[in-house]
Amino acid sequence: MELLREMSVKLAVIALISLGGNFIATGTSPLQALPGMALLLAIVLAGVGTGRCVNIKAIPVIIFISLAGIISTASFVPWSRFTVPLIESVSISSLATPVLCIAGISTADEMKRITSMGIRMCVVAVAVLSGTFICSAVIAEIIIRLLHL
Repeated sequence: MELLREMSVKLAVIALISLGGNFIATGTSPLQALPGMALLLAIVLAGVGTGRCVNIKAIPVIIFISLAGIISTASFVPWSRFTVPLIESVSISSLATPVLCIAGISTADEMKRITSMGIRMCVVAVAVLSGTFICSAVIAEIIIRLLHL
């Protein structure tokens, strides 16, 4: 229970940062996007809570979070007509920015360990990280152009 409470605080901080990023990216007022962000936070917490209750180590928590998101927004559930408009007020890029920042910081911590393995491993790690970033950017650009966004 303590872990869930600690995670809730961290997710709330990320949500507040994302609300600021959402305002900068889309111009949507943080107060207007707050219900959608709160709903996304509730979906994540429901998925994490379900994952803790089921407690099967072979199933990653992201599966339960995805299922909670699908169930709360699927067209066949009666409450989707309320949840989808709320979530639409939140830009995906505003959510990705703080998450990618945290991922970058954790990668920087791992770089110390990677460099201790030798220069060849360091070159491989930089190549893999750079390739992943470049390929992700190319895929995003293609999708943006295909969708005319």
